[in-house]
Amino acid sequence: MKKKALWLLAFVLVFSMSLPAFGGTSTVSGSTTNGDYDLALYIGSPLTISGGVIKALDSDNPNVAPFIHKDRTLVPLRAIAEHFGAAVTYNPAKKAAIIEYDGITTTFFAGKNTYTQASPGNAAKTYTYDTEMLIRESRSMVPFRVICEKVLGKKVDYSQNVITVSTGVIDLGGSAALKADIKNKIGQAVKVTSKAQLETLIGKKLNEYNTWALRGGTMESAVDLVSKETTGQSSEPAAPVAPEASGAPDQEATNTPEHSTTNLQVEGIDEADVVKTDGKFIYIAGGGFVKIIKADNGKTSLADSIKMPLDPKTGQSINITELYIEEGRLVLLGSFWQGGVAAGDGVGIGDGGVMPMEKSMAIYPPIWQGKNYVYCGVYSVNSLGQAALLKEVSMEGDLLSSRKNGDVVYIMANKYFYSYGAELPADLIPTVKDTAIGPDFRELPIDRILCYPDSISPQYLMIAAIDIRNTEQAATVEAILGSGSTVYMNDRSLYVAQGDYSDALGESTAITRFSVSGTKIGFAGGGKVKGSLLNQFSMDEFEGNLRVATTAWGQTSTNSVYVLDANLNQIGALENLAPGERIFAVRFMGEAGYIVTFRQVDPLFVLDLSLPTAPKVTGELKVPGFSNFLYPIGENLILGVGQGTEDIYTKDSTGREIVVGTRQTGIKFSIFDVSDQGKPKELHTYTVGDSGSYSEILYNHKALLLDPKDNLLAFDATLQEYPYGNASGLTDYFGGAVVLTYDLQNGFKETGRISYKPSLQEGPDIGYYSNVRRLCTIGDVLYYVQDDQVRSFDLNSLRAIN
Repeated sequence: MKKKALWLLAFVLVFSMSLPAFGGTSTVSGSTTNGDYDLALYIGSPLTISGGVIKALDSDNPNVAPFIHKDRTLVPLRAIAEHFGAAVTYNPAKKAAIIEYDGITTTFFAGKNTYTQASPGNAAKTYTYDTEMLIRESRSMVPFRVICEKVLGKKVDYSQNVITVSTGVIDLGGSAALKADIKNKIGQAVKVTSKAQLETLIGKKLNEYNTWALRGGTMESAVDLVSKETTGQSSEPAAPVAPEASGAPDQEATNTPEHSTTNLQVEGIDEADVVKTDGKFIYIAGGGFVKIIKADNGKTSLADSIKMPLDPKTGQSINITELYIEEGRLVLLGSFWQGGVAAGDGVGIGDGGVMPMEKSMAIYPPIWQGKNYVYCGVYSVNSLGQAALLKEVSMEGDLLSSRKNGDVVYIMANKYFYSYGAELPADLIPTVKDTAIGPDFRELPIDRILCYPDSISPQYLMIAAIDIRNTEQAATVEAILGSGSTVYMNDRSLYVAQGDYSDALGESTAITRFSVSGTKIGFAGGGKVKGSLLNQFSMDEFEGNLRVATTAWGQTSTNSVYVLDANLNQIGALENLAPGERIFAVRFMGEAGYIVTFRQVDPLFVLDLSLPTAPKVTGELKVPGFSNFLYPIGENLILGVGQGTEDIYTKDSTGREIVVGTRQTGIKFSIFDVSDQGKPKELHTYTVGDSGSYSEILYNHKALLLDPKDNLLAFDATLQEYPYGNASGLTDYFGGAVVLTYDLQNGFKETGRISYKPSLQEGPDIGYYSNVRRLCTIGDVLYYVQDDQVRSFDLNSLRAIN
């Protein structure tokens, strides 16, 4: 029974839990009800609301939140004072925070329970209060009532963790609707304040999830647990240890040949891939190895090889799955696992076990007792292509996704843990290792963990921000009780979405927004929409609004587009699009959106999103086949990449041909003209291969080499082709790279193909490089990375160079 309970719980956790989110629903919301208050806060929440606008309590430090100390609510002095127009300075010698407001100077002192007030012509007076000024998150924290009532002359009211500040009196206790509105907007996520509190929360939820299905997914509120904060403070980390840097200089960014880049969703926001080039070298992630290949006008040579060290306990190395490269900085991302395996029902395997492993494994399903870790290694790369390790960051969890904006890499991971019933797991608090702090794993400080009072999943979404230039700066790591499956990011916001199947709305998607600025990460709110997302292209932010495309499944599928404002309140919706079909591709471009659905034909819908509150369809085009991805390739031009289809015919009793279905053919490319939003046109199409053809570009946009400047497409594929005129019925097969060009007059042209070449080497490196297939260009040379080989070709003639 224990084994069944464990596996059932694991299934529920992995597939059913989501990042709970509030604020947006399937019904268009109106403006926030703000009553007469000037400012509202929620105990433990890093957010505030004022005039219906939600923002961070402290914009410079988005982790600052009100907390309770000695039965008093402490808040950041500067943030509150400056919100109401006061001037704030800090005297480090006296450890004093000074507020200038309405002609009065008020001074608070760190660690003391006194403050002074002075005005022109009057001597300073000293007042006492029943706690003291604390320093948290490098901020001066003082009692909320003291600063608001005694210094700023405002009225404060408090009820069930909701706090309001106003010029008049607000009766929160008598206004359940106002409290609910404020809590719904800014009380979505609050800081955990002690390990004991975390144990209580997770233990409670583990017990609830055992009967989750029987209770229909309803959750008990844990707000009373969150509001009780301990007074203990997190210990300060040890002084950073600077790793040794390479003796050779970093690469110079000057005189770099023109080269291709990874196919991205958002311009300026880089995405990691298995192969990258900086115009001088090609970097290849191959499991336990990373190769740096010098590319000199088609001549290739090995510049350096990074071999990841083996774990002496497991014999496994770190598995590098993707990387970034920019101006002499190489960032490796991967995973490793540490731990052992034990059988169910108390039967141990390995040292101290009560029966041999083979016999135990045959009788009992193995229960893996170990931890997955996400790895990030930052290297310098000199002008010779030689790499030197600068720093490493590892954290518990499975890599979800990553992004890079400038010199900061953001990593998102899901950490799951499993337990029998309400038994607390041993790995309650996630651990992190950062060589900028020290060589060992440390538990994440409690004040870096957030939870949802009304819906807490016993798992974590981990988010790390790593500065790849500053080797001594520790990474920012945050954790929130929840998980994610789809990530979208631009230069100011990170959105993490997860399907939620326990909501009253039925099938829905919870979306959580984080503000990102350098290494600063802050929770910024949550929303929810009906249906499920296809992929990251289903989300896009434009002028502060998030557009989301979903498919909802029921007796028949329906598709929708929702528009959420900056607070993730739903402000617009376009529903019941193409009933009975499902979304295959989405692309939002400024004030327009493009959606491909599919059942038997490929309808391309053109959306007008210029009015966020009223999105509408302006045009529709139906063509055979379907697109998996849509890419802008010029003004009013879209490239569709997907698969072709053709009708299957049979003859009825009269001999007339009728359509009885469709079959997928090869890999289809289309150019759509959307200059007339009401009448989109398919200008050109080209299909490579036939039924059974396959390429990674059908599910991974980064596998496509797309260069709109030179009208170039290149990709690796396995193609099946059927010569219907051949009586033998033999199938032609091709495996390798396909190169296409296109133009508006003549459409697509296949420049040529490069056949797959079997590996000519043997050894431990080769197995790690299986299925590494990418193409990139440097100058006029096309490089084909195929497993353990890098081959070069003249881009125009495809003549082999090396």
